[in-house]
Amino acid sequence: MRIHANKAIRQTEVAIRNVVGCPVQDDVPSTNSAEVDSLSTKSPHNSRTENCAEARRWFLQRSRYRERYRNGKPANQHGLSLQSNGYPSAVSELSHTDDQGNARMVDVSDKQPTERRAVAEGFLRYTDEHWRALRNLPKGDALTVAQIAGILGAKRTSDLIPMCHPIPLSHVDVDLNPTAEGIEIRATTKTADRTGVEMEALTAVAIAALTLFDMLKSVSSDMTIERVRLMEKTGGKQNWKRSEESDSQS
Repeated sequence: MRIHANKAIRQTEVAIRNVVGCPVQDDVPSTNSAEVDSLSTKSPHNSRTENCAEARRWFLQRSRYRERYRNGKPANQHGLSLQSNGYPSAVSELSHTDDQGNARMVDVSDKQPTERRAVAEGFLRYTDEHWRALRNLPKGDALTVAQIAGILGAKRTSDLIPMCHPIPLSHVDVDLNPTAEGIEIRATTKTADRTGVEMEALTAVAIAALTLFDMLKSVSSDMTIERVRLMEKTGGKQNWKRSEESDSQS
């Protein structure tokens, strides 16, 4: 199956046309900014007129964006330009798409194996009732089952995430810290391979959280899985660590 980058744009165009209930053309050649602005001010209480004006404004902006792409000229202040095939250069910068916007699996055969490590965290928020029942559940020890499930999830990541490479994991650790508000989940993954283990760490956290939900739902379904995020990674092109500021905002 070929997935094109412009498919979402086209679907957006159709959705706008259907929702606002007015004819919207792809390039709006006869509409300029002054005309569009006048449409929205003529009938301030007419929601349909306002919606049509907004839709036309959106398509006019898109038309100008296209025009600036022609002949390989920079499209904006970032200097984006067209490739020879007519697609924006930015498309080729996405590692999981080819230069035409089609999904692909990244070829890592030319890379050298290196030591790689990733840490991810998440949180399962629950009620006082869950906290009191945590050690006495019908399905057994929730923490042990969730820990094993997280490890298994990390090992099966490439089966769940389509473009992930199957890699040999040298270590997976899932740490669970129950509190009165919920359970803190932290997963660490390691490998010596050509690609990183970020997705494996994130999958371990997600699967552990889902397993905890399953183990605890007999008490109540009033639980929330929150803040599943990558905390740090080492190895590969560069190391990365989440800043305290960005973590407090997540």
